[in-house]
Amino acid sequence: MRIALVTTGGVTSFFKDWPEYLLGRALVERGHDVICYTYREPGSALLSNRQENIDGIRVHRARYNRFWFSQELAQDIILEARPDVVHVHHLRNCISYEAISLLRRRHVPVVLSPLGVLHDPFLVDDRDYPLRDAPHFDNLIYSAPKMFSRAIRSRKIWRNLQNYLLHSALRRADKIIALSAHEAGLLRLMGVPAPRISVVPLWIDTNYIESISGSPEAQLSRPAILFVGQLKYRKGFDILAKAMPFVVREHPNASFVFVGHNTRNEPALRGICQMNGTEQNLRIAGRVSEEEKIRLFRECDAYALPTRYEGFGLPLLEAMAAGCPVISSKIPVVDEIIQDGSNGLLAELENPESLASKINMILDDGQLRERLVQNGRRTVRERYDEEALVRQILGVYVEAGSRAGT
Repeated sequence: MRIALVTTGGVTSFFKDWPEYLLGRALVERGHDVICYTYREPGSALLSNRQENIDGIRVHRARYNRFWFSQELAQDIILEARPDVVHVHHLRNCISYEAISLLRRRHVPVVLSPLGVLHDPFLVDDRDYPLRDAPHFDNLIYSAPKMFSRAIRSRKIWRNLQNYLLHSALRRADKIIALSAHEAGLLRLMGVPAPRISVVPLWIDTNYIESISGSPEAQLSRPAILFVGQLKYRKGFDILAKAMPFVVREHPNASFVFVGHNTRNEPALRGICQMNGTEQNLRIAGRVSEEEKIRLFRECDAYALPTRYEGFGLPLLEAMAAGCPVISSKIPVVDEIIQDGSNGLLAELENPESLASKINMILDDGQLRERLVQNGRRTVRERYDEEALVRQILGVYVEAGSRAGT
C-alpha cells in the first residue's frame, strides 16, 4: 500500500518518539511505501531540508504563505504517484486543507487523526485549562457558506477563514481516528457520525527504551521525582512545585527534576519554589537527549505528571516501559491509561496535597512501588503493542477506501 502522511513536523531525524514517525517507520517495516508531507522552516536544524529519507519514510517539506497555501506542497503532491490513502495528523495543521483538496481530486481516501481535540483554540477559551469550561462546539466552521456568512457578520475574515480551513477536515475525512474513548465522545458531540470514528491509541518504541543503558548525567539526591513536559500550565508544573513542600517534609533530601524543551515559565517555577522554601530541592534540566530522558526515567523513584489535559500522554507509557512508577491527574484520557493503584496512581486535579500524598505513598511503600512498576510494564506490552495497533490502523485505511468508494 502507498500511504501519504500529512503532518506539522512530526517526522524528523531527532524526535524518534513522535507518533507520525513511529507510524511511518512501522508501515515501512511492514513493506508499505510511505510519503510524508510536512512543514519546511528555513534555518531550522530539523525542518529546513526540502526532501530527505528518514528510516525509509520519504519526507517532503514545504513552506506555506500567510494564506496557508504552498506551491511547494502542490508541486510535490502532483509529481508523486497517487497514494492509496492519505492520513492527516493534527487539526491545527496549516497544510491539511490544501493537501486534502489536491488528493481528493485524485480520489484518494482521507483518514484524520486530530491528536487531542481540546488543544483547539477555537473550541476552548484557555488551552492551558481546557477542562475548566464546556467546549464551544457551535463555534467551529465546517463549510464555506457558513464561513462567508460568519465573516460578513463579524468582519473577522481571516479568523473565520482559519476556522474553516482547520476544521473542514472533520467533514471531508472518510474515517477519523480518536486516541481515546473520551476523544471519540467529543468527536460525536462535534457532529461526526459514530461509524466514521475508530479508537486507536498511540504506542512507543519499547525496544529503543530497553536498549538504553548507563546512568544519567545529572547528579541527583534521592529520592528523585521526575517531571517530563513543557513548562506550560496545561502540564501542571506549578501543581508539582506547590506539592514539593509536602514531600520534602517527609523526605528532606528529595530532588525534583524538571525536563522539557519549552522552559518559558521557568521564572514562575523558580518563584513558587522560592516562596515555599524548596528551591534547594529543584533541578531544572531543560532539554535533554532522548537517551538521557530514558536514563532519568530509569533512575528516578517516581514520575509525576499533574496535567490539566492530555490528548493522550506518551510520557506515561515511556515511564512505565522504563520501570518508573507514575502519578498523574484523575482526568479523562489519563484515566484510560492509568488504573489507580494497579499500574499507577491518580491524584485529584489541581490538588498539590493529593499529588504529594501519592508521591509519598510510592516513596514509602516498596511493595506498592514494585506492583506499579510490574503492572506498568505489562500495560505497555499488552495494551499498547505496536503490531496490534498498526493492524488496526491498516484496517481503518481499508475502511476509508470502502467509504470513499460508496
